[in-house]
Amino acid sequence: MSYQWEARWVRKKLEFYGFSIDVCIDESTGLIACPVCIDVDKLCPPGRVTNLQPPEGVAYFYTAEDLLNHLRAHGEDFWGKERRRRAEVEEFEEHEEESEEEDEG
Repeated sequence: MSYQWEARWVRKKLEFYGFSIDVCIDESTGLIACPVCIDVDKLCPPGRVTNLQPPEGVAYFYTAEDLLNHLRAHGEDFWGKERRRRAEVEEFEEHEEESEEEDEG
């Protein structure tokens, strides 16, 4: 039994209330990857099927409606705060590593 799947990402255009958006959809599961959480051009370039492993930290959905609700949430202040906080933590950790290397050297 396997806990991973062989993803087959294809690019498709979804229509939402008069506008369209390019998304990556896994042909084997039907999962839709959030196009804001990932770089669509890297995961599923136009005209190609890719077998890349599903990236971590990305939201996946079975329905276009769920994706739309998630995309609306990206517009909320929470998402901006969380991303800024993560960037600050990563920057702090990089600075700490550089300081440790300087102390050792």
